[in-house]
Amino acid sequence: MPRIIWIIFLTISAYILLSANMGNLDVYSLDEARNAGCAREMLEKNDWIIPTFNYELREQKPPLHYYFMMIAYSIFGFGEFAARFFSVVFGVFTILATYFFAARYLDERSARWASVVLLVSTHFSIQIHMAVPDPYLIFFTTVGAFALFVAYQEQKLGYALAGYFCLGLAILCKGPIGMVMPGLGVFLFLVFSKRFTWKDILRFRPFLGIFLMLLVSLPWYFAVHFATEGAWTEAFFMKQNLERFSSPMEGHGGIFLITWAYVFVGMMPLGVYLLQAIGVAYKKCNEHLVLFFCLMMGAAVLLIFSISSTRLPNYTVPLYPFWSVILGYYLANFDFNIHNRLSRQLSTWFFFLLTLVLPVGIYIGLGLDEALSDKAYLAYYFAFLPVGGFLAIIFLYQKNFPRVITTQALTFVALNMVFFWLAFPEVDKENPAYVARQQIDLNKPIIAYSIFNPAFVFYAQKEIKSYDSLSELKKAIKSFPDVYVIARKDKMDSLKTLPELELVLERKDIFEIPTTIIMQKRKTEK
Repeated sequence: MPRIIWIIFLTISAYILLSANMGNLDVYSLDEARNAGCAREMLEKNDWIIPTFNYELREQKPPLHYYFMMIAYSIFGFGEFAARFFSVVFGVFTILATYFFAARYLDERSARWASVVLLVSTHFSIQIHMAVPDPYLIFFTTVGAFALFVAYQEQKLGYALAGYFCLGLAILCKGPIGMVMPGLGVFLFLVFSKRFTWKDILRFRPFLGIFLMLLVSLPWYFAVHFATEGAWTEAFFMKQNLERFSSPMEGHGGIFLITWAYVFVGMMPLGVYLLQAIGVAYKKCNEHLVLFFCLMMGAAVLLIFSISSTRLPNYTVPLYPFWSVILGYYLANFDFNIHNRLSRQLSTWFFFLLTLVLPVGIYIGLGLDEALSDKAYLAYYFAFLPVGGFLAIIFLYQKNFPRVITTQALTFVALNMVFFWLAFPEVDKENPAYVARQQIDLNKPIIAYSIFNPAFVFYAQKEIKSYDSLSELKKAIKSFPDVYVIARKDKMDSLKTLPELELVLERKDIFEIPTTIIMQKRKTEK
């Protein structure tokens, strides 16, 4: 296939896969609802400095992704599609950047496989589907690091400027981590490639880089600091960064090995060859320095979030583009009959077992969830997976490794499309925000008691004032002729002491521990 045809094919395929059904799935997860809702409020107020959610200061994230969502809302109107549109755009750009970078320093075949590794990863696709800052962070750290390597290798000032500009934007995506991840990656690259000398350090133009990154990112940080009298700055840097790193937050902890498992599972299906690819990248570091650079960039991400006390699957996704490059090289350049035949057999058999386990795991997982137990039949949608695994085994023993990996990739393309178009929409309809929209009028007054699901703020498109005191809640209820009260089920006993309220909806939050309840003020008879 000619290169230009491949680029067009890759772009179209990436958009189709990464955007699959994105406009018809609820903005439901806690992070999505808060981020997308914050962007709506900033647009409503025409405020590009102070982020708010439910009209209270939102200190969790810097603003870059809000800006893109605001632009999308202005173009497409408020809704799920607009909230996620630029996440998908930057996901497509990340795949294309991975291809072009690998093609520049490796061969065309390696570059194509590198882009395919990223394209068919179910976890990457899920992350790009979301209205959160991660797709933006992934793109800017990836392109920034790629550009810095070009600047180092070819001593081109323009690439250094572009690289540091991107990293400055990465700092505006998610804070210091946008600089720390690639910075640590460069440090590991220089140290372990025995290039940690002033001459090699200066080839990266670090002083210019620090100046440019700060020039891009600091103006907003100063602006929000003064606009909020330091409240945003203190909360973001102390709680959202230092506390999150030093102690588990929101129950997201675990041993450091869980971070490694996230990477191995997240890069499936072609991640089954990840260990072999890492070994090859290390052995070939003198022949292809780019492989070692990508290896160290991924290792930096893995190291940071292995040390961090808070561990989430999405934290490690920024390493996927870098390790996709080394996977692409491995898949394209090693002859099945010569190199690591046994390890490839083990990897292919592991893939086959994975295709057997996945439908069973989905069936058991849904069956054990009290809110989704009646959806266990959705596991049958994935009954085709073992067929793909079995075909891969057949091609394995025919010694046709290109067909093995092509089959594995296509099997997960089918998995992704079935997941987003058929299976997950059925699960999505069980979330409390969706069910509530079918049963209650969100245009009516809504208040809340203590903590509540933020998706209701997104869909109500207005402030939902929350009361922590039962006496204050009772006063608020009296001020409305008709009002809904949203709460969690653990507040039910307290709410039962208010005879003016009656329960109208109880629904467990899918994939979460709490259960949402909605109560309505009783209508008085005339």
